[in-house]
Amino acid sequence: MSGTSFGLPLAGYRVLDLSRYGPGPYCSMLLGDLGAEIVVIDDGSRRSARRESDASRTTNSDVTKPLEYMRRNARRIALDLKHPDGLLVAERLASASDVFIESFRPGVAERLGLGHLELKKRHPRLVYCSISGYGQSGPYRGWQGHDINYVALGGLLSLTGHAGGDPALPGTLVADLAGGALPAAVAILSALLERERSGLGQYIDVSLQEGVVGLLSPMIALALAGWTAGRGTSVLSGGAPWYRVYATVDERFVAVGAIEPWLYAKLCNQLDHPEWIEHQYDEAEWPAISDEMASIFAGKPLDYWREHLEPAGVCLTGVHDMDDIFNDPQLNHRGTFGTGDPDPVHIRSLPLMSRVTERTTRSPSPSGGDADAILTEAGFSLDERRRLRESGGVS
Repeated sequence: MSGTSFGLPLAGYRVLDLSRYGPGPYCSMLLGDLGAEIVVIDDGSRRSARRESDASRTTNSDVTKPLEYMRRNARRIALDLKHPDGLLVAERLASASDVFIESFRPGVAERLGLGHLELKKRHPRLVYCSISGYGQSGPYRGWQGHDINYVALGGLLSLTGHAGGDPALPGTLVADLAGGALPAAVAILSALLERERSGLGQYIDVSLQEGVVGLLSPMIALALAGWTAGRGTSVLSGGAPWYRVYATVDERFVAVGAIEPWLYAKLCNQLDHPEWIEHQYDEAEWPAISDEMASIFAGKPLDYWREHLEPAGVCLTGVHDMDDIFNDPQLNHRGTFGTGDPDPVHIRSLPLMSRVTERTTRSPSPSGGDADAILTEAGFSLDERRRLRESGGVS
């Protein structure tokens, strides 16, 4: 850590990020939004270059391109980590960093010479974070996977969708972002705080599967208390008539969240069915009440329910689509979406903090686009930089 900047709590901290997809980039983006300097090491191997060339010849072949926003505020260098010169640069950058993030399969970083124990010898203050699908130990440690696999083995998919139907995908990267990136960021911040006391870094082992299980804490608690836990049948998966989604006549949807008894009573009275009130926790009555509620909500358009029930305070809202959230008056009031030149629309740093100044969002650099500046700061001379590029270690 070097100098500091008022309002940016992580200013002066450097994060070296070797991760490729989802959780690692999102984690480093969060840290960068709070002022940390983010240096990304992209894959500069010849095999990677061939893959990118092949992908560029196929329209819409690379679904990761829209996720480049996660590299905002980051500087990037492309290294071939299997080349001695690429490894040399990575080691020097690691020695000047506070945080090291990698998302290789377990054992890969060690084989490259960039494992935790190896770097710890040279840099005992380094906070080293490994993010993997199933963690660094156990029978699944070597398995490959993506978000769909982690939410499946974490138990989440068993709870999403309609009763009797197929599991429904959650619609976003739950394991990557909520199960992986957020716990990683919290752990990194905690490790940096602890380092101020001990003077030592530490190793962080993030498992995306474990992160998903952690998100199921409410459902696990309900199941242990005797409540039904199943797809479309449990309290939080659509089984309760007072906590589910209903279709409206104009093919939109309302979300009802009347959990507390007084809110449920308000809802029942607003729908002219006070006899439902006494059956709020009677699971045997839930299917019949749900069917009747569905029929009632299906009789009017979304705007009708918004006008009549949103002001009544029964925890009923419309279900927003992407166009709705961009035009949402609450989000626009809070400045959730920012724009920049040449930046497209982006989500600002979250959450709001009273003493954290808004950081200007820097557009993502192209892969390897900041190599010369990064190498110069790392102490490589002009001749050395030329040699590194000629050797193929830096691309």
